[in-house]
Amino acid sequence: MMKPEEIAALSERLGLKSPQRNTPVHKEECIYSNDTEKSPKGLYINLKTFQSFGHDMLTYDRSGQDTLYLHVKKNFVPRKVPEEEEEATPNVDDRGAAVYKQKKLYDEVLECHVCSSARDDFVPLDMAPQEVQSICKAIVDHEGYDVKKDDFYWEEKAVESKYAKSLFQIDSPPVINYGDLACQRCGAKSNLWLNLSDGYIGCGRKNFDCGGCQDGQEGAAIQHYNETGGVRPLAVKVGTITATSGDVYSYAPDEDCLVIDPYLADHLAHFGIDVKNLTRTEKSTLELEMEKNELHDWSNMNTSDTEVAYGPGLVGMDNLGNTCYMNSAIQFLAAVDDLASYFNSNYDRIARGIPEGFMPHEDVLLQFAKTIKSLITDRVVNQQLELINLYKKACEEASIEYVKPEEYKNFSIRPTMLKYAIGQTKKDFLNNDQQDAEEFLSFFINLLEDMSPEIKRRCAEPLKLKDMFFAYTRQSIICDSLNKITYNDNENQMICLPLYSASCDKDKMDSSEPIPLTECFKNWGMEQEIEYLQGSETHPAVIKNSFLTLPDYLIVNLERFHIKPDYTIEKITNPITVPPEGIVLETCEERDTEGYNIECNTRETKKAKTTINPGVLKSLMAMGFSEKLCTAACEKTGSSDIETCVNWILTNMDNVSEDNLECGKDASDVAVNASILMDLGYSHESASMAAEKFGDDIAAAVDWITNNEGRPKSNKRKRSTYRPTAIISHIGSSINTGHYVCHVNRNGHWYTFNDSKVLRNNSIPTGNGYIYLLRRCPEEPCNIDKDNTEKA
Repeated sequence: MMKPEEIAALSERLGLKSPQRNTPVHKEECIYSNDTEKSPKGLYINLKTFQSFGHDMLTYDRSGQDTLYLHVKKNFVPRKVPEEEEEATPNVDDRGAAVYKQKKLYDEVLECHVCSSARDDFVPLDMAPQEVQSICKAIVDHEGYDVKKDDFYWEEKAVESKYAKSLFQIDSPPVINYGDLACQRCGAKSNLWLNLSDGYIGCGRKNFDCGGCQDGQEGAAIQHYNETGGVRPLAVKVGTITATSGDVYSYAPDEDCLVIDPYLADHLAHFGIDVKNLTRTEKSTLELEMEKNELHDWSNMNTSDTEVAYGPGLVGMDNLGNTCYMNSAIQFLAAVDDLASYFNSNYDRIARGIPEGFMPHEDVLLQFAKTIKSLITDRVVNQQLELINLYKKACEEASIEYVKPEEYKNFSIRPTMLKYAIGQTKKDFLNNDQQDAEEFLSFFINLLEDMSPEIKRRCAEPLKLKDMFFAYTRQSIICDSLNKITYNDNENQMICLPLYSASCDKDKMDSSEPIPLTECFKNWGMEQEIEYLQGSETHPAVIKNSFLTLPDYLIVNLERFHIKPDYTIEKITNPITVPPEGIVLETCEERDTEGYNIECNTRETKKAKTTINPGVLKSLMAMGFSEKLCTAACEKTGSSDIETCVNWILTNMDNVSEDNLECGKDASDVAVNASILMDLGYSHESASMAAEKFGDDIAAAVDWITNNEGRPKSNKRKRSTYRPTAIISHIGSSINTGHYVCHVNRNGHWYTFNDSKVLRNNSIPTGNGYIYLLRRCPEEPCNIDKDNTEKA
């Protein structure tokens, strides 16, 4: 054991000082793994850098050999529950809800030691020199780097309604008997909303899993708003009204959300309702939303709520506050065996290759590799099983009945540092607002692609993301009257498919009608008649989409959200079906272009997808601006604010032409020549390189490719069968609310990853899909070991 004088000498040599309040102290989690103070071997906090390391990760500490650590280990010590706690009565919170005090089944005991990197021994903290004890105590008492990490809420932030101050209220209003209310349309007694303009009582709006009138129709409250001309927007939920608050909803299209009505008491007094005498009798909208999240009871996803699955590849991710979008996207990517195995096998190179001066907790590659390693290996599972066994043993020794602690019921990690690192590259993902999973997934794949040179530098072998995900598509516009064919070739890491059934009018489609995914592909590739503008004249033409190449994994985004004529966004809720034999996709057929003038434009959509919010782009285009102009506005401003983008368009639309927003002439010439080479059967990559090298000299380009590749060939088969291997589902009515879960196929069984909880599915959960990961058949053997199942 180190002697106190040795510790004191080392402390003085290192110049150790206590951390100040604003000093970054990483004491919550190991920077290089998901180990915490509750892990079997605890956490080692460097007394010089205040960085934390798990026992196995001390090798990555770049401080050198002479280092002092504070070793912290938190143990669960079982306790007997006193009789007075067993019979405790509930308290009432400030909103009138009953709150039961949770029975304390165990005490958390923190053990602290001082140790050196050069010696494998521990000195109890109370035996260390006083100055070292002071430093360690300051670390223990420090708020840590992740301040207010649990200060998260599920709700959107309510703002004051602009209609509240001058709200229209009818003359001679009805006097409302607040104690005996019912829906004026169906007679229901619960989920009632009172219109603050005329006193009409009606059922709440129909949501994805509840609400609406008793006959199954849309809620009477919103129907009444529409029937009265849309000029009476505010309604308050009956049963949530107290002397100080109440749930108020604005049906106005430009708000369409929960709002604040600071004049609520006056508005209710108009109908003879005195709020001072009212108490809450129903759960608020926020409480219902939080309850759904806490219980994970999102829809009929056909999972077993009593069986928690765990094992390598079956590790959940805790929700840090509206981070279900990130959790689902990361689990989605962890289902890509090629990607997951790459980051897992190269973890050591990534960790040791962090450039000098870069902070490990801000390094996206390290934090992603660390997360993948935790998700697909047995490290987290084995650690928790060890903790469970230790706690069971402690219960036996104390003669206390074993009851599993809540923390041990799910096998999961907290992705705090991953979220922080990604947030450093895009601030939208640093806050706690709900985000679109599709936008995050696109952004993150593009971020990895942008970091390809750094990944190759650290790992020595390239990460072939383009082979994994990127498909080259072609939009062909054929105008026979002009003898002209225009090719718009795009590079996509995600294919967006229209969501409607060809068997009926898409504007009158029954929301319960299943739509086959194969039909979505068919609609995407179907020829459509258009008017082609040449100069000031229009000519009949046809437009069609097709694949030039097919990747190993095809990511498909269904366009479940669309803009209605009133510019509000509506969700298409139709269930999706996928044939068990898979989906057959083909690259485009060669077309006889003799006699046609060929124009080819190549555009990499990846950069635009990195910064452009699809909802913002759609909203701008709905205002009548062209897609090119809207895309340029989003890229130039770097903003997701519609007003900012509109101002840029209005300021610059006279100074830029549509042609200037396209590729330059040189790029277009390269694209045309590459297209000719691809029609001869060469791969997109080789054709593009040869066209750039030899220009219009097609013969020289063919010779060059032949000498390098041999006979004409394509990197990808021209006909491939795909089956789903992961699905992200969105539950809810709005893109900015609701909840995301991820379904993954592991070893032939489907599992639902609902944040920290992992449940086994009884059937393939394709119905609510928003984003699909399709894998080319035949599937490679899965690298994930067998799973376990345990009663919750």
